[in-house]
Amino acid sequence: MNNLTIIYPYCGEREFLDLQIKEWWSSPLYHRILIDDTGPGDTLPEKIPAEVYKIDASIPWNEPGARNLGILKARTKWIMLCDIDHMLSRESMHHLSTKYLDEKCVYFFSSIIKRE
Repeated sequence: MNNLTIIYPYCGEREFLDLQIKEWWSSPLYHRILIDDTGPGDTLPEKIPAEVYKIDASIPWNEPGARNLGILKARTKWIMLCDIDHMLSRESMHHLSTKYLDEKCVYFFSSIIKRE
């Protein structure tokens, strides 16, 4: 496992979750955490290649709380907070894993790819 944890809050966007799972299976190098904040009654696929935590309480607009829980559960030196509908290219992930990252910096990513 790499020294990077990617944290995804999830609030019922199943289409994007399915796309992420497909990518996760083909790229198992990173520790991934999925925080399921969909509330009671919603279900996830049986097998997800990520550590999954479920928030049982129904708290409106709880994404910051879900992110905080992911940070508490991360086991790696580096973390990345990522929305479930943001796809990271393999090239970007390779770049992250092979380049030196300065421990005294916070990195922001701004590249946006338009879907056709």
